[in-house]
Amino acid sequence: KMISLDKFIYSIGIRHIGQENAKILASFFGSIKEFTKLFDLKNRKKILVNLVDLDGIGETQVQSIDNFFSSETNIIIIKNLINKLNIKNYASLNKGGKFSNKKLMFTGGFKNMSRSEAKAIAENNGGRFVRWQAARRISAPAETCLNKLEQITPSGPWIILTNGNSLESSEK
Repeated sequence: KMISLDKFIYSIGIRHIGQENAKILASFFGSIKEFTKLFDLKNRKKILVNLVDLDGIGETQVQSIDNFFSSETNIIIIKNLINKLNIKNYASLNKGGKFSNKKLMFTGGFKNMSRSEAKAIAENNGGRFVRWQAARRISAPAETCLNKLEQITPSGPWIILTNGNSLESSEK
């Protein structure tokens, strides 16, 4: 049986993870291989710190994910499901556009649009929005932003919009 990553995440029944949260998580992880890194406590703690910064994921969802994967029974069940299913990598609906197959991170604010408008523009142009980064935590050199992003999810290519007016990209 074939199933998409977002539907798989939704179907395993993590408390407080609805269909929209499952899509956000699937977009973040990209593949079942990355998602299974939650099985390991050390990896899980690193991942959970970064999940809070995803637009649409909060402390409640992060705590629920941690609780869910703290159960060895849940991990065994998930491993068995993964072995029986063909889980497709997450694919954004819009493959074309300026940001096609790119992950985006925004730092700072935008003068002429809201955060949700910026996110919609990115996604409507084929991009995969990863997160907002507060300017006080990363003060804008593209290399610093890229290093932070690679800690969150290591595969590129990335596009980083810093302070709403400059565009940097990294082809990896």
